[in-house]
Amino acid sequence: QQPTFVTTTLLYSNQAQEAMTGKRNKEEKTQTIGGKDYSLKESSEKNWLSKVGSGIMTAALTPIKVPILGLISIVMATPLRQTLFSLFVPKIMNKVDEEFMEERTKLLSTINGGSVLDVGSGAGAYFRYFSKADRVVAVEPQEIMYPKLNQVAKENGLVEAPSKEFSIVGDLKDVQGTFDHVVFGNVLCEVPNVDETLQQVDKLLAPGGRVYFSEHIARPTGTWIRMFQDWYNPLHRHMSLGCNCNRDSLDKIRSMKNWEVVSWQYEHFQVFMGPFVLGLAVKKD
Repeated sequence: QQPTFVTTTLLYSNQAQEAMTGKRNKEEKTQTIGGKDYSLKESSEKNWLSKVGSGIMTAALTPIKVPILGLISIVMATPLRQTLFSLFVPKIMNKVDEEFMEERTKLLSTINGGSVLDVGSGAGAYFRYFSKADRVVAVEPQEIMYPKLNQVAKENGLVEAPSKEFSIVGDLKDVQGTFDHVVFGNVLCEVPNVDETLQQVDKLLAPGGRVYFSEHIARPTGTWIRMFQDWYNPLHRHMSLGCNCNRDSLDKIRSMKNWEVVSWQYEHFQVFMGPFVLGLAVKKD
């Protein structure tokens, strides 16, 4: 299912920018964690020609974006907010999954049996990678998404076999037991407190357990882009269903004292001038 015009225009217009500025520049980077090597191609920061092309594309899209942003801002203050959430989130997450399917397949290849905690499941975009897990717990506060989650779980064989266990909870505080794998799929930008969320997950993660993350992050503090992200964030959060564009999520993950962390950065795929990062963390025994 392809993303809508509105979704593509507001969040992921990078494909159109690449058409103007040439192919993305990707370099392979190999890192080792938990005794396993991972080779992924990350995209570097745009050169000056690409930046000029992106600027031209941004200027060209502005007459389209402004009225759309204004309309969305109004609609988000109405009861239609939840309906829009159920419509747009699956499309956006499908777009992200399409972009990073190769990377996700590699990073989640160690899920072979055991238990998985999927934090912020949305519409179940990650369920395709959990088919070999014995137990999957999906954490999703929006109950309007539950029918979709159950449907996608069935489509990916998470509930058919007698040995499989699948459940949905509304809050991380309701999760019990320990897990071999935890997935943060574009959710740390939305949680009320990143530090508290990471501490809660650490308590649920078994020694040697793995945390996969795919998040967009803010630019470094003190840069002009970061200052603009901080200024714009309240409006961005209102219009994008709770997403914050100025989170230092990767720094927060790296600050976990008993986690070993590796990551790859993707400059070609951004959310409001912030790059995506994908990576793994392993809890030390």
